[in-house]
Amino acid sequence: MVSPSSNVLRIFPPHNKIISYETKCLPMYFEIPILILPAPPHDDDDHQSTMMSNEMPSPNVNVKNNDDNHHPPHRNDDNTNINTAAAVSAPNAFHQIVNSPCEYGLTCHPSDENHNPIEHFFRHIWQIQPAIYRKVARKLEIEEEEDEEETSPSSSSSSSSSSALTQTIQMTWNDVADLFHHSLSTSSTSASTQTSASTSTPLAFHDGRPLHSPHPHSDYLSGHSLVLNHADSHHPRLSRLCLSLRETFPHAYANVYLTPPEGRAADPHADDRDVLLVQVQGKKKWRVCETVPVKFPFEEEQVGKGGREVPVEVWEGTSCFGGGKEGVVVLEEGDVLYLPRGFVHGASTAGVVGDEPCPSFHVTVALATQDWCMAAVVAERVRDVLNGVEEFRMALPIGPCGEYEKSGGDGSGGGGGAFVEESLARALDVIRERVTGASVERRLRWKYSVHNARADVHRRAVVEDYNAAAAAAAANRRRAPSKKRKINATKDDRDDEENVNAKASCEPIVGPNAASRVRLETFVRASTPSERESILMEEGRLRGLTVREETHGALMAILAGIKNDPRRAFCVGSDLRGLAKKNGDGSGVGDDDDDDDDGNGGLALVCDFTLLSFVRCCVELGALAVVVDS
Repeated sequence: MVSPSSNVLRIFPPHNKIISYETKCLPMYFEIPILILPAPPHDDDDHQSTMMSNEMPSPNVNVKNNDDNHHPPHRNDDNTNINTAAAVSAPNAFHQIVNSPCEYGLTCHPSDENHNPIEHFFRHIWQIQPAIYRKVARKLEIEEEEDEEETSPSSSSSSSSSSALTQTIQMTWNDVADLFHHSLSTSSTSASTQTSASTSTPLAFHDGRPLHSPHPHSDYLSGHSLVLNHADSHHPRLSRLCLSLRETFPHAYANVYLTPPEGRAADPHADDRDVLLVQVQGKKKWRVCETVPVKFPFEEEQVGKGGREVPVEVWEGTSCFGGGKEGVVVLEEGDVLYLPRGFVHGASTAGVVGDEPCPSFHVTVALATQDWCMAAVVAERVRDVLNGVEEFRMALPIGPCGEYEKSGGDGSGGGGGAFVEESLARALDVIRERVTGASVERRLRWKYSVHNARADVHRRAVVEDYNAAAAAAAANRRRAPSKKRKINATKDDRDDEENVNAKASCEPIVGPNAASRVRLETFVRASTPSERESILMEEGRLRGLTVREETHGALMAILAGIKNDPRRAFCVGSDLRGLAKKNGDGSGVGDDDDDDDDGNGGLALVCDFTLLSFVRCCVELGALAVVVDS
C-alpha cells in the first residue's frame, strides 16, 4: 500500500510474512580454481623468516564456490589476463587516454607532433600535476557500437575490437544496476574468500559519511550517493579496463561512484594513491586544490579522512586548471581526470552550470602508489630480512626496571641503550648484506604479481558469472510462449495469460528475483492481489521504501497512473515520465510541492536510474509486476 504522507512516499508489503533463507539471484555454474600465487622472492643465501609480515599477502589463496554443479577446476599457470585474445586485439586503454586533448592542472607542457604521449605523461604529469583528457571515446563511436551490440542482461558481449576504456564508457544505467546487484548477490559467499576484493559491498553516503547499504536502490531513492569498492570484481567491463591498464601500470583496481542529481558523495579530501577518474554517465563538477597539504601521503596522512581536517588555507586557496579560488571543472561523459596522490578534491552534481539536474556515474581506477614507493618497499624488505634472524625477533631489554634491562646480552647489566647500539650495529650489517637493489626490485615485482593474481581470480569469476546469467536468461526466453498480449482482454483472461507466461518462463514476476531482472526496456503493470500475497519477506530484504522529498510527487503520480490503468503494461524507460506529467497536471497528485520549478513534483530530478531503482523496489515489494511477454 501507499502511505498517505504528504512529504514522503512509503510503500509497504501487504503483510509481514517473514522467512529466513539465503538466495542467489544470479546463477553461478562454476568453481574458481585454487590459485597458486608466486613464491615469495628470496636470495640463495638468505634464511627466510618462517613468519611473514601481516602486510604481506598470504602465499596461497583457496577460493571455491559452494555450488555442487561446477565445471572441473582449471589452472591459470602464467597468471595472465582473463579473455587474453580480446585483450591482445583491443587497443590499449591508456594509449587511448593520453592521445586525447589534454588540459593541464598546473603547468602547460605543449608537445610536438612527434612526441610519445605516454612518455610525455610520465615526464610532465605523472605524480606532478592533475590533468583532464577530454572525450577519450567519441560519442559517435559509442552510439554506433551500442546499435551493433546485442541486448543481454550482462551487456558484456562487446566487440573485442573496441578498447576496454570505450566499453566502460558505453556502460548504461542497466549495467550500473547489474553491477550493484552482483555485489549483493555474491556477498553471502564472500566471507570464505577472505580477500578485500571479494567482500566489497555498497556504501551509501549521507552528509559525506559512509554507511553500509544492503539496499542500494532504496538508498539512491532517498537521495544518497552510492560507492562500491573493488567494482572490477562485479562487472566484466571494469575487469577488462583494469586488465588493459595493467599493460601500463603494475596493478589497477576500480571503485565506482553513483551520485543522484543535486547530490555529492564524500567530503573534500586527499587520497594516498594516484587515480584515473572516468566519467561514464551524466556530469559532475570538480574542484581540485592547487596546494598539496602533505606531499605523497600515506594512509594515516590523508586529510579529509579519519578525523584529519583539510586545512582551511588549502580549500580556500587557488584551484587547479586556472580556476582561481572558486574555480571548478565539469567532467562530461567520456572525460578522464588524472589526480596524483595528495591533491585535495571535492565533487558534486549540484548546480552544474547551464544544464538541467543530472546524476553522475564515474569509475575511479586506483593506482596504489603508496605501496610502490621506496619507503614502503624497503621497509618491507628490511622487515623480511630481520624477521629471518632469531636474535632480532626477541624483545629489546628496555623497560621500567634494571632487572628487566639486564635480561639483554649476557645478563651482566649490559642492557638498555648500550645493548641496543650493539644489536643495531649487527642488524645494519645484515641489512647491508641482504637488502640490495636487486632484492628490493624482486620484492616489489613479487608484490605486483601477488595482487594481480589474486585480482584475476575474482575477475575471471565475474566474467563467468555474467555469462551464466546471460545463458540462463536466453534459455528462459526460448521457453517463454510466443503469443502476443490481448489488448482488450478481460480481467480473467489477463490473469490466466499472466499465470501461463510466468509458469512457462520459469521466472517470477514479483519479488526480489523479478526485481533483479528489471531494466529500462522492461514492461511492468499493476500487480494482482494474489501476486502481492505471494511475496515472502526474506530476512534482510527490503521491507519499505522512502524517497527523497524533492521527487516524491512525481513518483507517487507514476504509481497512481499505473494502478489507475491495470490492464496496460508500461515501459520503464519510455512511459513512466509521461504518467508523472499526466497525473501531476490532471489529478493533482504530485502538485503539492510548491518549491518545484517543473510543476510535477520534482520530475526534473527523476533520472533514468531513479526510474529503474523505483520500479525495482516496487517489484520487490509486490506493488508492481514484471510483464514476461510484452
